Amino acid sequence: MLRSFAEEQGEEATRLIDFPGQETPSIICKWIFTKCDSMHKSSEKAPFTFSHASKMRAAATWWYRYERQMGLDRFQRGSDGKWSGNPTKSYQMTAYMKSLERRKVRRYP
Repeated sequence: MLRSFAEEQGEEATRLIDFPGQETPSIICKWIFTKCDSMHKSSEKAPFTFSHASKMRAAATWWYRYERQMGLDRFQRGSDGKWSGNPTKSYQMTAYMKSLERRKVRRYP
């Protein structure tokens, strides 16, 4: 699912999914946003729950951990300028998921 979303976004997004860089966590957040964030107006269907968003993140984490052999380390830029670790474990991804959870809980008590 993440790969097909990236392909819809264009060549650069697809490349960043396969070879993670600084913008990869943004693409993953956008993927979750389009399915689960009720603030998204272009969706005709009701947004998925926070639980579904967590499952999407878990699926991406699994893919990067096992298929791409990136482990579970925090995603960060090394001293050599290369990015390492799992993009789903980035600060940006963690902050987005916490924010989404707060908004979902506030709207759907």
